[in-house]
Amino acid sequence: MRPYRLLVLLATPLLSALCGVSSSGANTTATPPALFGESDLRRLEGDYSVSVYPKPFGFLVRGGTLHVKVGGLAAAGDAAPLVQQPEGRFVLSEGHPNAFQFHLVGDSVQFRFWSGGQSFEGARSGSAPPTAAAGPRPPADSRTRRDLMNARPALEAAAGAAGATSADRLALARSRYESGEFASARASIAADVASAEASDAIIELASRLDFLLGRLDEAEAGYRRLHAARAGDVGKQVQALVGSLFVLYQQDRFKDMAGLQFPAGVRLPLWNVAKAFTDRPYRIEWRTGARSAFVRFVDTDPLPVLPITVDGVRVNVILDTGVDQLILDDQLARSMGVAVIDSAMGSFAGGLTSRVGFGRVGRVQLGDVTLHDVPVQTLSAKRFTFDARHPVGGILGTSILRQFLSTVDYRRARLVLEERSVAARAARSRKNARQRAVSVPFVLDATHLMYARGGLEDADSLTLFVDSGLASEASIVAPRQTLEVLGIPVPATRPTAPDVGGGAGSFEEGFFDLARVRLGALEQRGVRGEYGALTPDSYWARGFIQDALLSHRFLRRHASWTIDFDGRRFELVR
Repeated sequence: MRPYRLLVLLATPLLSALCGVSSSGANTTATPPALFGESDLRRLEGDYSVSVYPKPFGFLVRGGTLHVKVGGLAAAGDAAPLVQQPEGRFVLSEGHPNAFQFHLVGDSVQFRFWSGGQSFEGARSGSAPPTAAAGPRPPADSRTRRDLMNARPALEAAAGAAGATSADRLALARSRYESGEFASARASIAADVASAEASDAIIELASRLDFLLGRLDEAEAGYRRLHAARAGDVGKQVQALVGSLFVLYQQDRFKDMAGLQFPAGVRLPLWNVAKAFTDRPYRIEWRTGARSAFVRFVDTDPLPVLPITVDGVRVNVILDTGVDQLILDDQLARSMGVAVIDSAMGSFAGGLTSRVGFGRVGRVQLGDVTLHDVPVQTLSAKRFTFDARHPVGGILGTSILRQFLSTVDYRRARLVLEERSVAARAARSRKNARQRAVSVPFVLDATHLMYARGGLEDADSLTLFVDSGLASEASIVAPRQTLEVLGIPVPATRPTAPDVGGGAGSFEEGFFDLARVRLGALEQRGVRGEYGALTPDSYWARGFIQDALLSHRFLRRHASWTIDFDGRRFELVR
């Protein structure tokens, strides 16, 4: 079986959207040094951070390569060779609008993020020895789930004590958020956020939690409040606007997205794409009064492949909830005349990256339903063909599925699309209940990342990323930290083929066995796990712990899988 790993294509990709935000911060420039020699370049090895953009925003320099980190908004990071400029600046590529300036003073290294004529002071938090250049970058947060649980009793005691402060309750809420207990985290600060005296940190966390829990009206109001409270701090206001951008995106409110007032110099692909739409995207046209449609799979394994029609062209697409918008093969998109509105670097399996284009098509037909004015992304996708009889030209992601009450019917090898209405949801739930379906709550992060609670081995209350797009013998993918918590040795690895994932290049991969895997009340025994596709960075990439990724082989063992985006629940029929 040929593995396919188009994992975690982060929706904003902000990695190529490094902002040139005007700020009231430092506006001085270090004396430009001469070109650095080889010994000087070795001295730049280290982990740098700067407070201009969504924290923690920073860079890791290793072996002459710059790794960009943008807090919880991007996972493994972008990577590109440093291009040294005569004035002492380094850029990701010739003509890149932003630069990273290093100034050697004795044994220390001073660092500035330079953009638009301004520079913002940063700091190096540590040094990375040259011998580490070939290894994976250590995560910014070294804590594991075990550490969170060990610290929890003290936080609960402080928050529950007489005279507890909002800071005590915030600390407990943050711990619960980090461990994936989102509803209880929000409840911990409910009274504090309702107060007119709520701190910036409380409003920010409450807004984040409201977004995850699908309380989008509350999240929108919270980010507006946060933006107003941060008047005078442009960098932090941009963080609040990015939060609003995600809230509006989840509701397909492109006109409102386009109306957000980002400072000059900020480049966000989703924002730019939204400005190219004059009408609401994803407008639905049903061919029949039944307001339901289905599309049969031409293949179910190693991943479902189904035919759709894009602007009159038949395209076989892989079904993969690990991507956001409909992805079209870049060559196919060019032949169809799809214009690229913007582009960015996306993060994929093994921490690899690849450039993704953003565009739009007029209509996408799936059986008896047609979507009008549809955002698309472009990427080399033909290489993911499993069967030459059914060449693949794209990938169907979560943003298409969330336009409907969607059911992946494995037993009948088809995708069922129904209207997102109260009546349709009730009818589907009754049908699933007759087949003894199990309901599992989930949260939705960023543009398309769905997380649910589950367990591995004897560890319960874990946070699992449900991503249907892993074609492998493995049902689960886990990073190093999760294996450590479970007491599972890191398996022997070998390089993957260079074209197994969405990113450019290969990564080290190994396999391990699990006795038990659980998603909600569902349990499977004797499950195969994969190590390598999720880097250590993925563990904390979203601001909360992502213990593992649950994928196709687990889901496939059920008769059907319904995704109810309004109720934020999965219904799986055994």
